[in-house]
Amino acid sequence: MKHPWCTLSCLALMSCEGATYVDQRFTNATQDTLWLGCRNNPALTGWEWQEVWMIPPGATQVHYAVDQWGKCHECSDYEVAPYGLDSLWAEGQTLSVDWLNPSLWTVDVEEGLTWIRFNQNLRIVPSHFD
Repeated sequence: MKHPWCTLSCLALMSCEGATYVDQRFTNATQDTLWLGCRNNPALTGWEWQEVWMIPPGATQVHYAVDQWGKCHECSDYEVAPYGLDSLWAEGQTLSVDWLNPSLWTVDVEEGLTWIRFNQNLRIVPSHFD
């Protein structure tokens, strides 16, 4: 072997399976601290999970919803937000909108040679509350 580094580099690149990521970002654009409740849909995600986060005004809470080996080839499930969530609520408050409505979300996609990331964003504003 004349060029072992070249051979090793090629083998390393060929063995990379890449990854698929889905991040859900909840930005509190209100003047008050928000207690955001979130529960996933185990039929989609394969596990059961529920959490409540405290999000100060102007802050963003990131939920890492998917982190899997291999870059997805059929990614349509991740292109519509919010992927894998069953319910969202604000502790002690009444919502005037359904936070699971895809029209309230934006999805930004970043992609590299061996990976893809879907950033699903919900901007929480005062008009979302009664």
